Amino acid sequence: MRLVNATSADFFRVSILSGANKTILIQAPGAPSNVPADDNSVTLNLSPFSGKTVRILIEAADAGTASLIEAAVDGITILAQ
Repeated sequence: MRLVNATSADFFRVSILSGANKTILIQAPGAPSNVPADDNSVTLNLSPFSGKTVRILIEAADAGTASLIEAAVDGITILAQ
């Protein structure tokens, strides 16, 4: 994710939807600074959702004025342990 002069209205977020429940796993709010893009690998424990039907929701918003937010997800791998 890359933030340039972002505001608190901007964000990148990854959530799990299970029925009517939404659990936020990653939340990166905007900030008024220039943060260069980087490649990150993230490991999350999804065991609380074991046996349930879920959806992964990935959101990015450039909701503030005079700002720039860029976000990308290259791939998702889910492994059973």
